[in-house]
Amino acid sequence: MNRDGSNQNAKILLPVLLGGLFAGNLAPAQEPEAPAVIEALVPAVVRVTGYMRDGAGRGEYRMFAESTGFFVDESGLLFTVYDKFVSPTERKLCEKFEITRHDGQTIEARMFLVDPVLNFAVLKMADEENYPAIERTATSEVSSGDRVWAVAGPRSNEESPIFAGVIKAENNSTIYLEGCGNELIDTYIELPAFAHGGPLVTDNGNLIGINMPRKKECPDEGPGEEHATPIADVNRILELLLAYPTFERKWLGISVRHMGRDSVEIVRRVMHKRCGILVDFVWPEGPSGKADIRSGDILVMVNDEIVMTTMHLESILFRTEANTVLELKLIRDGALLTQRVRVEQRPPWAAL
Repeated sequence: MNRDGSNQNAKILLPVLLGGLFAGNLAPAQEPEAPAVIEALVPAVVRVTGYMRDGAGRGEYRMFAESTGFFVDESGLLFTVYDKFVSPTERKLCEKFEITRHDGQTIEARMFLVDPVLNFAVLKMADEENYPAIERTATSEVSSGDRVWAVAGPRSNEESPIFAGVIKAENNSTIYLEGCGNELIDTYIELPAFAHGGPLVTDNGNLIGINMPRKKECPDEGPGEEHATPIADVNRILELLLAYPTFERKWLGISVRHMGRDSVEIVRRVMHKRCGILVDFVWPEGPSGKADIRSGDILVMVNDEIVMTTMHLESILFRTEANTVLELKLIRDGALLTQRVRVEQRPPWAAL
């Protein structure tokens, strides 16, 4: 039995509930018709297009990536995914964003807040008007076998923006960094790549999560398996955003991510507790590059404050004035070291 009380056989039976969509040799069934309450959400869901410049930021804008997003506030706050809009080599963020609505209207937006661990981003529309928004007050409480719906942004008249699925049995895979996968909503649903970043909702239209790209390194995933970040987790991050409603961000000149098992064990040996985040990338021209902080270092403390997550570091930087010198404690090659770094304003192209 799983912790939610469901039988392990659910992993075999759940695809059959959708008429064999994901059962391999069974014929696919017709997509269920979406309830009217789901259809009513379509105007709040959009296509997000990110652009980058060629050359050293001086060339023409070119389209870099697309995803789905959705409004969660009438003033134009928009949720979507994050990593699609980041260059994997230079770790640069798209400089320009366009939002396309189902009525064909295109509006510019700016990146407002990101969390690379949850692969989550908030954009803010360039102009303020009464945007159709999806309520984000619902909890993410669902059970194995519950029907769910994913809504995608506009693409073409031939493609339906709504996809049906069911909640999968609990995911016990450990590839999500120390069982982090258990914190996701796991589904059987046939989602095209452009639908990632869109809302996952229940039969009654309650928003429960944001659909995320699949983890390529997960060996346990089969065809049609998808994941969503629970909206309850995102709401906690949004509280930080609303507390500091500004595009200005502080910057250490590093990109960070959650730790894997090896890093967790190193921190436990050195700090005798679980904490810290992994330095994933260092911009040589940034403040950390000048202070000899390196990719692979584990950041565990800032000014004697234990760092637990990437958003914890973000909250520290929110409270710090530019040009402030911070004392960072890092673990490198199993040893604790201290570096002093001067905080700068974050360039708009810098990914986290």
